[in-house]
Amino acid sequence: MLSGIYCLDEPTWSSWCWAALLHAGPDSVVGGSAAAHLLGAVPKAPEQILVWHEGTSAIKPIGNAATGVTFRRAVRSGRGAPPRTPIDVSLLDLAAETTEDETIAAITRAFSQGLTTPSRLLAVSAERKQVSRRALVKALCSKSAHGVESVLEWRFLTIVVRAHGLPDPTLQKELRRGTRSDAVWEDQGVVVELDGRLGHEQAFRDMARDNRLAMSGLQTLRYGWHDVTERPCEVAWQLHDVLVSRGWIGVRGRCVRCRAARIG
Repeated sequence: MLSGIYCLDEPTWSSWCWAALLHAGPDSVVGGSAAAHLLGAVPKAPEQILVWHEGTSAIKPIGNAATGVTFRRAVRSGRGAPPRTPIDVSLLDLAAETTEDETIAAITRAFSQGLTTPSRLLAVSAERKQVSRRALVKALCSKSAHGVESVLEWRFLTIVVRAHGLPDPTLQKELRRGTRSDAVWEDQGVVVELDGRLGHEQAFRDMARDNRLAMSGLQTLRYGWHDVTERPCEVAWQLHDVLVSRGWIGVRGRCVRCRAARIG
């Protein structure tokens, strides 16, 4: 596997973590998205493993076709087996090595599972001079983001609701015992349920028809990933019309996309 390090079977992802730590020497720790995975904030093991070490010289990357390991020099404390950086440090390091969506997913998952709190993550970020996506981290830690549990919910809140001047909903509201709704406007009796990326990509025309037919009791609208990310203006217009029909007296705004397309 490595000089002086042997693996009797085909090395697993965990095997590469241990091999990298032994290779890097004492006080080395797993960090970034790999540490976040070990801590439960990232469901799938990342293909790249980051290892922090305190050595005086750089260490060349190692790994195979499935898993790669990179080494960086910095002082990072760790715990557990294999040793990994604490959750707040891991999330901030993760933000520098992953996409914006992956950063949102990891942070919201960490909050929803009680792995850390917004105040703790903010405190750790304040101690650093440089934080990748600092504005995004602060936004996800703000009171107005409490209740967001996924990338889709964050996109809906930011590029659909707020970008178009619609009132903020209550997030993760329990309307019936044992169930929660993603977004609720209680005064208007409107509920939005957000379905994930897989298996829910219905035609917008059919969805709009079905949504408008359900006008008794609580009005429930359902949107998928494609609706929110590719058609945020149309979703906002439909949501606006339903809110107005149920008593909201505000005015829908126009986002950058609306203005660019000269619509709305």
